[in-house]
Amino acid sequence: AWDLYVATGDRHILAKQFSSMERWVNFVHSHNPNGLWLNNLGENWGDWLSAGTPVTPKDLAATAYFARSADYLARSAGVLGKTAEAYNYNILFQNIRRAFTARYVKSDGSIVGDAQGSYALALEFNLLDEPIIPKAINKLVAAIERNNGHLTTGYLSTRALVECLSSLGRHDVASRMVNQITRPSWGYMVDTIGTTFWESFNAYEKGKPVTMSLCHWPWSSIGEWMWRYVAGLIVDEHAPGWSHFIVWPRPTPEVRWCRARYHSPRGEIAIHWYLRKKSLYLDLNVPMNTSATVYLPTNNQQHVMESGKPLSVASGINLIDLRDGIIKMDILGGRYHFVCT
Repeated sequence: AWDLYVATGDRHILAKQFSSMERWVNFVHSHNPNGLWLNNLGENWGDWLSAGTPVTPKDLAATAYFARSADYLARSAGVLGKTAEAYNYNILFQNIRRAFTARYVKSDGSIVGDAQGSYALALEFNLLDEPIIPKAINKLVAAIERNNGHLTTGYLSTRALVECLSSLGRHDVASRMVNQITRPSWGYMVDTIGTTFWESFNAYEKGKPVTMSLCHWPWSSIGEWMWRYVAGLIVDEHAPGWSHFIVWPRPTPEVRWCRARYHSPRGEIAIHWYLRKKSLYLDLNVPMNTSATVYLPTNNQQHVMESGKPLSVASGINLIDLRDGIIKMDILGGRYHFVCT
């Protein structure tokens, strides 16, 4: 419900679902008052059909999703003006977060199980204290490298894996992983007999019989990562319904161009970015009743032009920040042609 609200800006979605969301969180909490989801787990399949080992511990994954549910419930309450509920469920989220850290996280950043999924869920669901985050990222990257750049995650943590890598500074690792063509990988599906996503990364091995369904939805979550970190189009949760959004092209050795169009509730957003020699080009259409924040790689504002003009005189652009090799600017609705040398 939260993701649908962010995508559409329709508060009625949250209003309609709030009662069921609240009952679910209250049910889990009533059986697990210490914040760890260890009781009444039901038919807990865990990080189902993980692509390798080690596998995310079931109780860790359950507790991470308990925290996520409380977090989304608190945010939903805030949107709906339910002040007391927003406060109480945010306190619950913080309590689960502390319980998660105390039970599963060590001071060196390692997390129980040392599984890719353990790190991914903790990082993506904001369950770690600030000083631990870079240590946990390093542990995650090490776990991926031990598996020769391949994922080992399952249904519960694969989306979190690629998203947290790209959002927390290791987009290079995510890009290499997604571009693998040996098993287990999305590329292996495409490179063999795949025309749809399989039930498991291991559903088929060359020269052997098919063992599982060759048409299943879970791994399609990679599509969201491609929109966010290949096309570079990210919805702004603080401006639901695409009234404001983020554009951040991230070239890698594996991906040197992308063209994308999205029909948002407020009009078509069009992105075309590409590398030519050492320059990044970005053609961008922002609907007239919206605005966007654009990030481009440069150490010098003078190295960025828009429609042949320096940023200082280009219309519709407000420079926000320049640090760590990234320029950040807010732009109004319109058509833009950026060149970053």
